[in-house]
Amino acid sequence: MACNTITEKSARQILRDVDNYVFDCAGVLWDELTAIDGSPETLKRLKNLDETMCAAYAAALYLHQRKHQGKVYVVGNNALGEELDEFGINHTGIGPDPIGDKYIITDFARTELDPQVNCVLVGFDPDFSLNKIVKAASYARKEGSLFLLTGEDSHLPIRCDVTIPCSGSIAASVKVAARREPLVIGKPNPTIFDVLKRAYGLDPRRTLMVGDRYNTDIALAKNCGLYSLLVLSGVVSQEDVDKDKLSTDPEVTRNLPDHVAKCLWEFGKHIPES
Repeated sequence: MACNTITEKSARQILRDVDNYVFDCAGVLWDELTAIDGSPETLKRLKNLDETMCAAYAAALYLHQRKHQGKVYVVGNNALGEELDEFGINHTGIGPDPIGDKYIITDFARTELDPQVNCVLVGFDPDFSLNKIVKAASYARKEGSLFLLTGEDSHLPIRCDVTIPCSGSIAASVKVAARREPLVIGKPNPTIFDVLKRAYGLDPRRTLMVGDRYNTDIALAKNCGLYSLLVLSGVVSQEDVDKDKLSTDPEVTRNLPDHVAKCLWEFGKHIPES
């Protein structure tokens, strides 16, 4: 039965049945401003069982496994570049790319493109600009180029009145201009788990996905055959869960989680400290 509330008994059953833990971050571990209470302690208790891997790492690992040759144009932050550096993957694009003295269409039409770029990788980019859309869309349109997206989250789940677009929203402007859909490395596409499974031999039947969204986190679990834990510290509320449990819409019920907790600590407090 789906949507079981985490108890000490069910938490200990998870600890017996699960070897690997996959976490969404924003809304689960932090809210973009501060760490969510209990999350650091939970990760500390799991430290002897797992290491942290993120969508940026999975994207770099995907390119490494493909033995990618050429340069990657990155719409993303420094962390994404650092993951590519770890695998020796040549890249460009990180950092500010201001419009400068470009005022009319013909100015943008003279944008210089790097002929070595044969892949576009889009993630969260605090320096996103029209220049970057022009370059990313142009590179993505090139015949034979790869077009990758780290994840489809629409916005960051911060606890304030400001809406901050996330990688899915950033990618939307690029893919519309490029007239092409990216391959989503991150959730809910199985690619992110497939590359980790291939690299580390993960068993989906002994892996728990923890997230705060139905359409990305829990959908990934369903797509890959993983256990799932939904935490209510991010996007989804208890009212949403109560309503969706009664739904007859298969698009809703297929993404109901196995377990639900108010926050990660509701599970983590039952993990032995050593």
